[in-house]
Amino acid sequence: MNVHRQSVSEKSAWPQLIRCARQPGSLRISRRACGLRYLEAQRMSHEVPRNDFEIVRSLGLEICRTCPLGEDNAKALSRCGPSRRN
Repeated sequence: MNVHRQSVSEKSAWPQLIRCARQPGSLRISRRACGLRYLEAQRMSHEVPRNDFEIVRSLGLEICRTCPLGEDNAKALSRCGPSRRN
């Protein structure tokens, strides 16, 4: 049986995870996901939740709304261009 093992250079292609001090449970998240959560929290702060799911989601993102690290990661996303956002 041939088992594929990743080399060190292949592993570096994976996004580096950061530990979020604001989320419970020592959440490990990529910088890109952190920036996207920040942007989504900004967007949702102006909307009124219409159902239970949106209420829970907005409460989970509320902690990201004022995060300075999330803001920095969101700015980095905008420098990468729209193709990296989706």
